[in-house]
Amino acid sequence: MTGDLLTRIYGNCSAEFDEIVPVQPGGTVQPLCAIYRRERCLPVVKDMIEQGALKMRTLVSLIRTRFVEFEEIADLNGSVNFFFNVNKPKDYESALKIADL
Repeated sequence: MTGDLLTRIYGNCSAEFDEIVPVQPGGTVQPLCAIYRRERCLPVVKDMIEQGALKMRTLVSLIRTRFVEFEEIADLNGSVNFFFNVNKPKDYESALKIADL
């Protein structure tokens, strides 16, 4: 996650929310790129683990979540690649090119 993206998402934090989560173009929620309030989320996660509920979508549904729509971050440099998925060696090579490495 770039510093600009993290700064923009963190800027949406308030006591009103337990999680700030970005949403990529097309509406896919990205809870692995989110910011969580530990004091509120940790007990919920512990309960989820005890119950065998291991999906991030479950956590998102149980806590107060602020969704940051892509349009709110689209103006940031490199936003088109914020959620580039790397699952295969070919994807990794593409990511290296994007990062200019």
